[in-house]
Amino acid sequence: MLSVNRQAYEIVQTVIKEAPALRVGVFTLRNGATVIDMGVECAGGFKAAEYFTLAGMGGLGSVRYEAFDLDGYILPAVRVYVWMPAIACLSSHVAGWSVRSGEWSPIVAGPIRSIRGVDVFSRAMSYRDQSDVGVVTLQMPRLPDEDLAEAIAQGAGIDPRRLYILVAKTASIVGSVQVPARSVEQIMPKLFDLGFDVTKVTAAMGVAPIAPLCEDELKAIGRVNDCILYGVETHVWADCEDEEIVKILNDAVLCTKDRYGTPFEEIFRDYGYDFFKVPRELDSPARIVISNIRTGRVFSAGVINRELLKRSLLK
Repeated sequence: MLSVNRQAYEIVQTVIKEAPALRVGVFTLRNGATVIDMGVECAGGFKAAEYFTLAGMGGLGSVRYEAFDLDGYILPAVRVYVWMPAIACLSSHVAGWSVRSGEWSPIVAGPIRSIRGVDVFSRAMSYRDQSDVGVVTLQMPRLPDEDLAEAIAQGAGIDPRRLYILVAKTASIVGSVQVPARSVEQIMPKLFDLGFDVTKVTAAMGVAPIAPLCEDELKAIGRVNDCILYGVETHVWADCEDEEIVKILNDAVLCTKDRYGTPFEEIFRDYGYDFFKVPRELDSPARIVISNIRTGRVFSAGVINRELLKRSLLK
C-alpha cells in the first residue's frame, strides 16, 4: 500500500546520510524527535531544497532546475513534475495544518497530515497513510523545540521518536526554492475550492522563478510568494468533460481577482502577517494550462506578470 510518509522517510534518511555535503544539520530533541535544519542556522543549498520539496510531496514527484529570463535578467527557476497529484498535494504537500505551541502557530506541511486528516484539504481525501513514522516540512525562522514536536506528534497520533521535521526559513536557499516549487501544490487546492473533482487530475507540472536571496524574512516572504502568484505556470492533465474545465478555468487564475497586481508583501501586511487570514482566492497561479486527455483539447488562462516580478525581485 502506498505510504507517502514512508517514501518521505527514505528521502530524509538520504538527507541525514549526506548532511555535511548538503550543508544541513541534524539533531535529536529530548523527546526523541529528529530535526533537520535545512536553512535556519545552516546554509542548505539547491540539492537540499530538492530533497525538502520531494519529502513534502511524499516522494510523488521530481524536481528540476532551469533558467527564467526576466527581460534580460537570467534567474534560476524550479520545475516540478507530480504524479498522483491529489494525494501528493492535498494529502501531503499542502501547508494547511496550524499547530499551536506557545507563542508560535506554525503551518505544518508534508505527508504527516495524511495520517489522520488534520485539516480541510487532507480530510477532503479518502486516502489515509497507515504509517507509524511522520515527516513534516516547516517554513519558519527558528528551529522547532520539544513542545512543538510534541504537539505535532500528538496531533498525528505518532510517537515523537518517529517524527522527522525538516525546517528552513524563507530567507534561505531552501526557502527561496521550496515556495515556488509549490506550483502544483497551489493549483490543487484551488481546483478543490472551485468544486472540480481533483481525483480526475492524472498528472501535473509547474514552473516558477526563484527569488534572489535577502536577509529580511518579511521581504523574502513577499518575494517568494510573488514568484508563485505572478510568475508560475502550471500544466494539469485531467480526465473529464470539457465543460468541467470551462466552468472553472477563469476563476482558477489570479488575474481575475480584485487585488491582482498587488505585491504579496503588501497583502500579507494588510492581513496582519497571518497566512490563514489571507483570502484563499488569492492563492491562485499566474497562468494555467489544462489538457483534457479524454477529448484532446487544451485550455489556458492567465498571464505571467513580468513587470511586477521585476519590481519585486530586482529592486
